[in-house]
Amino acid sequence: MTIDRFRSIQIDDDTFYNPDFYKFANFEMESQFYPLLGEIVSVFNSLEETLSNELVEYIENEIVPNAAYIIISSMPFSSKWKLWTEILLNYIAEDIGELSHNETKIVLSFKNKISNISKTFENFGNIRNNLVHGAWGSMNEKGLIKTKTKTNKKKQLIHEHIEIKIEDLKSLIYY
Repeated sequence: MTIDRFRSIQIDDDTFYNPDFYKFANFEMESQFYPLLGEIVSVFNSLEETLSNELVEYIENEIVPNAAYIIISSMPFSSKWKLWTEILLNYIAEDIGELSHNETKIVLSFKNKISNISKTFENFGNIRNNLVHGAWGSMNEKGLIKTKTKTNKKKQLIHEHIEIKIEDLKSLIYY
């Protein structure tokens, strides 16, 4: 299972309000997900704390004690992973001109891995937001949970959903 499994499904307004689409699942079906949601939030919070600690080490300076904590304390996860990526990529790029061909290949490979990790952070953040802010209590019989309502380019209402299965949540925890 990849984290791509949690992509949004866009439902137009007519379909959303069609009684056949939005039959509510029973509470028993939905309640199976609650313990896993708690685990996902816990794992995600641990990931964010680890990222915060890494940023503190990168930013900390002795002139202004706790400067890094002051800087990152009000940052959302998305800003933290973007900053982490920029710091690492900037650090790696500094001396690339002085490296041998093989060393340059290794550095470029490492930069590529950092970019992939950054994309994974972004995906995890989006999944976490969809799960935590989803309209629990309104799961339909297909396991769709509404995550957001917005307008498309034609100014029509679109209701974004994600399909959730127990095995997907478990695989996310042990990703």
